[in-house]
Amino acid sequence: MVSLPLHPLLVHLPVVLLPLAAIGMIFLTVQPKARRRLSIPLLVVLVVGFATAFLAAETGESLAPYVGGAPRDHAELGGWLVWAAGLFTVVGGGWLLWVRRDVRVAGRRDELASRKMLIGLVASMLGLGVLALTVLVGHSGARSVWEEVVNPPEPTAPGEGVTMLEVSRHNTDADCWVAIDGNAYDLTGWLPNHPGGPSKVGRICGTDATDQFARQHAEQERPNQTLEHYLIGSIVG
Repeated sequence: MVSLPLHPLLVHLPVVLLPLAAIGMIFLTVQPKARRRLSIPLLVVLVVGFATAFLAAETGESLAPYVGGAPRDHAELGGWLVWAAGLFTVVGGGWLLWVRRDVRVAGRRDELASRKMLIGLVASMLGLGVLALTVLVGHSGARSVWEEVVNPPEPTAPGEGVTMLEVSRHNTDADCWVAIDGNAYDLTGWLPNHPGGPSKVGRICGTDATDQFARQHAEQERPNQTLEHYLIGSIVG
């Protein structure tokens, strides 16, 4: 298994290399004279970008249980990026290998020039799609890490006490209270932001979720810190 700390290190490589490959593909499509010199270096950038995107996705899945679950949007976009980058690598890489020996001879017309341009444009369009996905993946990942730090939710003022009967009445996604370790929490506002998706919390609304929370998060610091913002009060009665 790949060691967990690799994920935050690896994610920076595809974020840089895949957009660079996309820009390079566009450049070589419209500048045939540069193909012979730059095709192989760009192919290396493209392959390494895809490989690190794949590894980042794999190490992200391994990291998820230690940070309260994989952020749903980030994980889905990351999966799409791996597939898109793979297609970009196959099409773009094949095109780069084809055109790498382009030599311009004075007075001689390249009979395949139009085909090379067409496939280069297809590869460039794929590159633009990969570039857009890379931006979305990076944004969603940064949001999942920093949103609560930059814009922490307002803590709920603790009350005098809440009974389990009262907790049990708030048992829907639109009105979700839970009891954990003798305290009541209103998690209604947290459901849309839960890394594993709203359904992970929705199924425990209105219940004593002490055991479920302990099994999922154990001694993890971040989930416990997040929970503090939604405290209603102690369970009484």
